Amino acid sequence: MIDYQYDVLKEVDALALATEWKRFRQPDFAAMKELMNTPLIFDGRNQYDPKYLTECGFKYIGIGRRN
Repeated sequence: MIDYQYDVLKEVDALALATEWKRFRQPDFAAMKELMNTPLIFDGRNQYDPKYLTECGFKYIGIGRRN
């Protein structure tokens, strides 16, 4: 059982987002980046702003977008 929603990000090399659920629309990107080995997001729903995530230090890949 996961107690903290970001626990699944500990030491991962990438996050693949495949849902539009409201709870994932405005995450704490700073907290996410601290937990991840590699701050890489594959956004299958194109719900995040690529420029903003790049400024936050993430590599962002929007599926179906020109990256």
